[in-house]
Amino acid sequence: MMHRREVLGGLFAFMTGSELIPKWAFAQSAQPVNRAAATRGTPAQERAFAAVHPIMEKLLLEFEIAGASLAIAHAGRLVVSKGYGLANVAKRVPVQPDTLFSIASVTKAITGVAVLKLVDAGKLELDARLVDVLHDLKPLPGKRIADARFRNITVHHLLYHAGGFPGHVKSDQAEDIDMEGEDTDKDADIALRYRTLMSEPLEFAPGSQSHYSNIGFLVLRLVIEHAAGEGYEEYVRAKLLKPRGITRMHLETEGNYEPNEAHRYQAGGRKPARRMVANWLASATDLVHFLVAVDGGLGQPFLSKKARTAMLAAPLPPNPKRPNAGHVGLGWDVVRQFPEGHRYAKSGGKPGIQAWLEHMENGVDWAFLYNTNAPNGRSSRGETVKRMHEAFQKIVAKLH
Repeated sequence: MMHRREVLGGLFAFMTGSELIPKWAFAQSAQPVNRAAATRGTPAQERAFAAVHPIMEKLLLEFEIAGASLAIAHAGRLVVSKGYGLANVAKRVPVQPDTLFSIASVTKAITGVAVLKLVDAGKLELDARLVDVLHDLKPLPGKRIADARFRNITVHHLLYHAGGFPGHVKSDQAEDIDMEGEDTDKDADIALRYRTLMSEPLEFAPGSQSHYSNIGFLVLRLVIEHAAGEGYEEYVRAKLLKPRGITRMHLETEGNYEPNEAHRYQAGGRKPARRMVANWLASATDLVHFLVAVDGGLGQPFLSKKARTAMLAAPLPPNPKRPNAGHVGLGWDVVRQFPEGHRYAKSGGKPGIQAWLEHMENGVDWAFLYNTNAPNGRSSRGETVKRMHEAFQKIVAKLH
């Protein structure tokens, strides 16, 4: 067994070797701050949060991550916007703060807020039945609704993975295969899946349980389109992103990588990973701008108080085996209540992508995106969250 010093030494050699990731790839490149999205941090805030940079650099070395994007806001002010490592290992292209990464199933948080925005606009009701909203989508020819309980599925059920659709992801697997479930975002393909589900038995009565469901959130894209009267991507970009100055985020397209997109790698950061599509492309900074708007850090909450309360409310009784573990939110993996406020987060992962977006009760909004799989048996995402939480606690205490 190798000692820790030998392991870290080998990783450092791997990441900084003459044919691999150079030290200059960790250099920060400032990204202009769009004031419609967030206010720039004060010098004191930026100096304090600079303590996270060596933590991220060490994480990339330790877990052999090719490249990363990190952004942090505190009290609604953007204090970190930085790229680390390489977006393209073969061509030695460094990650910039505006480099686009797939956000995997962090997409679900975007979709959830889009649904709530439609509720605020009076164009949709959370308790609306799915069969009523998607009234024009019927079972396939020669088929019928096989399970009478299907007619009871509501929009609200889908938002917390309680629709009962077959093929849900087990909770202990969701962290690593959380990728919207399909390698497509085409409306026709999603509609076909939905119509097929009509003729299949449900796994449980809608609303009785919550099991991670990728297909449920794809169906919510159809719900958004029916309620908004326009395409899912068009609606999200026009009503959620553009008003906050976020103009570069868009859905992945099939085919080759885009010029400013991070390439994806298998564990170790060398071998390419499959480029699967179905999610949004964004920088960590884009995600933080979005989250600051959602949490009201700018003083102008994006959602009404009623919609935000619904987003964070516990939809099911607390799990008696994990009373302090929090509960699922509408579009969020976990929501926890602290004396200072709520903490809620969404993770995502698929080949060559690890993603994280979180609002914390201490006023920190942050996101990171990795373009490399986690090593077998090790959770680089979990370790990143742990170390960053420890750093944030010290930094915020110092600022106060």
